[in-house]
Amino acid sequence: MADQNYFLSELLTVRPYPLTVLDEMLVGVNPAEMFGKAVLKIWINDTGEIATVETEFTDMPEAFHRGLVAAFERMRFMPGQVDGKPVGSILEIEIGAEDFRLPAQ
Repeated sequence: MADQNYFLSELLTVRPYPLTVLDEMLVGVNPAEMFGKAVLKIWINDTGEIATVETEFTDMPEAFHRGLVAAFERMRFMPGQVDGKPVGSILEIEIGAEDFRLPAQ
């Protein structure tokens, strides 16, 4: 994040959107441990790569939380824009276990 400017989502003219599916990035997590929610702050650089992921809140089991953060770190996004120019952006995302397409039990 060194010298690049990052914009809050409300300052963007186009918000970033994912090019990868989070469900497919979440590996090695026992479905029995997939409960709870987390609030993550994600910095996406101007090329769509994740620069930083910080946890603002979580009540998830540790293994699920670690897997979730690792999955976000591997995601790719179409970068946010300001006036047609790609820029770094900061998103706050609330995500819960119910947001994943879990296999039927």
